[in-house]
Amino acid sequence: MIQTKITALCLLVVLYFFDMEQYSDSSIYFESMQHNFGQVREDGGPLQHEFLFENRGRDSLRVGNVSAGGGISVLGWTRGPVPPGETGTVTLEFDPRNMPGRFNRVVLVSASGDPSNVTLRLLGEVIPADKTPVDMYPHEIGPLRIRSNHVPLGRVAPGTVSYDTVGVINLTDEELEITFSGVPPHLSFSAEPPKISPGERGVVEVRFDAGMKGEWGTVTDNIRVLVNGKSTGRNILYVSANILEDFSGMTDEERSTAPSIHFDESVYDFGTLLQGVSARHKFRFTNKGQSALLIRSVRSGCGSTATVADRKLIHQGESGNIDVIFDSQGLPGRQSRSIIVITNDPDNQSVVLRITGKVVSE
Repeated sequence: MIQTKITALCLLVVLYFFDMEQYSDSSIYFESMQHNFGQVREDGGPLQHEFLFENRGRDSLRVGNVSAGGGISVLGWTRGPVPPGETGTVTLEFDPRNMPGRFNRVVLVSASGDPSNVTLRLLGEVIPADKTPVDMYPHEIGPLRIRSNHVPLGRVAPGTVSYDTVGVINLTDEELEITFSGVPPHLSFSAEPPKISPGERGVVEVRFDAGMKGEWGTVTDNIRVLVNGKSTGRNILYVSANILEDFSGMTDEERSTAPSIHFDESVYDFGTLLQGVSARHKFRFTNKGQSALLIRSVRSGCGSTATVADRKLIHQGESGNIDVIFDSQGLPGRQSRSIIVITNDPDNQSVVLRITGKVVSE
């Protein structure tokens, strides 16, 4: 009899602790942690779904935050405390515009209790909408429509010539003649055909001569597109290229004897600087390679930062400096400036240095 009572008491203790484990202070539970919209049309409009959750704990539950991205909007969630055994909701919206293809979006729910973070998912497949000419040629240059106002040539070897095209269309009732102005010597443009009839498509052909450009790293040019001799609207066409040497054909032996640049530091924090005062720093580097190192170019992305290399040719084992001056005039608040160093090191052609700090008025 005593043994039976002890066994029953042990069972009650086990069940008590099992119950304590299952029902913590507060515990959020989603019956379904994902929703599949199936196939939806890109032009079908936003889709909504409401996730239902329950508090399976002993104390009130509170959802602190719901975060999402990639076309998902958080419309709302139960903000107040959710008592034990009660339910709440998280309402989400997915916009399929410009999201063709399959999607699998993650939504993070942060709540009190255990678990403190829950991952929800929205899945489906967006069937692309039929593209109109306006969709395919979204940019306007006066009466002319163009696929893009940017022609990215990508990586270009020095001394070479690159070509690319961008499509145009005439959706007006008149003939449109395309010409160009402000074209630098290393660029040339032509329209094919030069005069585009109503409803006709054509292309703008771009020729970029890296040898004539004579620069290194990322370069950008802009020209004006004239339609029937007029400069109207946003008629700037941008052309960009990244001029770097091609080391892909180097052998292992050639790489072993190549130059190798090593900086003592890549980031300098000047701390707090009074507005109008300049910060100056020298980034020291050493050539740890087996052949001469060439500093092809040193450039900052903004006019507030001046840069110069004290030496262009650095032999094996020698060192040099990149001198950087940051002018804080008219730049209050937290600052961060990048400096791009282009070299003939096949493993470090483009090195990014950074100068940071805070500028205060007094």
